Amino acid sequence: MALSLLIAIPLGILCAVKRNSSFDHLGRISALFAVAMPSFWLAYLLIIVFSLGFDLFPVAGFRGVSSLVLPCVTLAAGIIPVTFHPCP
Repeated sequence: MALSLLIAIPLGILCAVKRNSSFDHLGRISALFAVAMPSFWLAYLLIIVFSLGFDLFPVAGFRGVSSLVLPCVTLAAGIIPVTFHPCP
C-alpha cells in the first residue's frame, strides 16, 4: 500500500496540474490498461521478464528481501491506477 501511494500521489498531482496535456492523457490510458489487466497476468509477465529474462529475482522460494520485490510490485500495480486517476 505504501509503495502504491508513493507512486500514485505524485503522478496524480502532476496530472492534475497539467490537466488535458499529453502527460494527463497518457496517464489516463495507462491507468485504464492497468485496471483492466488481471494481477495474476501481470505477475506472470514480471516473473518471465525479471526472473527468467534478466535473472534479477528468484522465481520461487524465499531468499531474503529480493523474494518480496515482485509480489509487492504486483500488488501495488493493482492499487496505483485507482489512486492515480479515480475519475476519468
